Amino acid sequence: KWNLLLLEDEPDDAGLIIKTLERAGMKLNTLIVADSDGFKQVLQQQEIDVVLADNSLPQFDAVHALKYLRELDANIPFILVTGSISEEYAVEIMKQGACDYILKDRLQRLPNAVISAVAKYALEADRRRHFDYVLKNEALMKEAERIAGFGSWEIDKVNNLERWSDEHYRILGYEPGAVAASLQRFLKAVHPDDIERVTTNLENSFVAHNRVKFSCRIISCDSKLKNITCEMVIKRDSEGNVIHVNGITRDVTEAVYAGEMLQKSEANLQTIFDNTDIGYILLDDSFHIVSLNSQIYQFSLEQLEEPLREGMNIVTCFGKEQEGQVRASLESALAGEQVKFEQCYLQKDGTSKWYAIGYHVVRNVERKVLGILVTQADITTRKLLELQEKVITADLILRKNELEQFTIYHLS
Repeated sequence: KWNLLLLEDEPDDAGLIIKTLERAGMKLNTLIVADSDGFKQVLQQQEIDVVLADNSLPQFDAVHALKYLRELDANIPFILVTGSISEEYAVEIMKQGACDYILKDRLQRLPNAVISAVAKYALEADRRRHFDYVLKNEALMKEAERIAGFGSWEIDKVNNLERWSDEHYRILGYEPGAVAASLQRFLKAVHPDDIERVTTNLENSFVAHNRVKFSCRIISCDSKLKNITCEMVIKRDSEGNVIHVNGITRDVTEAVYAGEMLQKSEANLQTIFDNTDIGYILLDDSFHIVSLNSQIYQFSLEQLEEPLREGMNIVTCFGKEQEGQVRASLESALAGEQVKFEQCYLQKDGTSKWYAIGYHVVRNVERKVLGILVTQADITTRKLLELQEKVITADLILRKNELEQFTIYHLS
């Protein structure tokens, strides 16, 4: 059971968020707060597994909540859940440490985002423990670097010494020992667009923090652009002066690239989903709408009493008289049967529109049933052509019969 801290001042939105997570099978102990004092009090008194925060609170927005979480040096995933957000703001809050952002009209992404963030932070906690152990045991450092693919470095303020490991040299593009190790040399490699943020982060850390983690881009000495993460532990004397810094650097270029490609793929799929001629509805295994595209939404505006939206149970959307038939067809699809049929809808202008509708079961890689994909294609043109063909055929048969009667009459 996870302890969820939800920063939200709209009860309806809070209820929808919790319902979305619980419907995905999550067991939650949810603490809802709507202001700064409540947020800080919960974090000080409770063990929290994940934080979800709205950005529209008048006195305490997501940026301030995330800043306070970082000041606590708490290893807790933070996800922004908001009604709308600009691309620039999304990029900025992700840079500041948010795991993800979810729009309230796209809550179907929230369960996976929460699971992914909690799993990632659990691994991060394990890595921290391993990192602390490695820093205390110099003999294991080279083996740890070989296995985990990270470079280590240290700054000894007392003896005025700096050291880089072989892997740290290689990350920066140098052969081990080719240049003197120094923080300034590292900063020269930081990408020009990131240097101000990194420098400010380091300066603040030396003043007020004992453990720091940051990400940035570097340009190695062989002119390669790389993405790295750095983490360091700062030791101080009794007066608070920095006496020793141990750190690790990891090259995450491939992971960042893979993440960017995944985001582009998701964007491309969403574009296709919204711009195809076919209407789609994705249902969970209890027939609630998880997602729908613009074509099916437009259909619902024109044909149904209430437009379709995420979270609705589709069984109740087509009127009481059709509930039984819709439910039976959906249950047949869940059982693995192919369900396809054609449906006619009368328009306001007296004409008719025909649709070909299909229910298709959705399974995961382990063949477990996850839900149903409903497809709907407008076949009005085809049906009109079929009708026209029938009329022409009937007319030809009539003319043939008349011609036969005429021939018989005159021959007799």
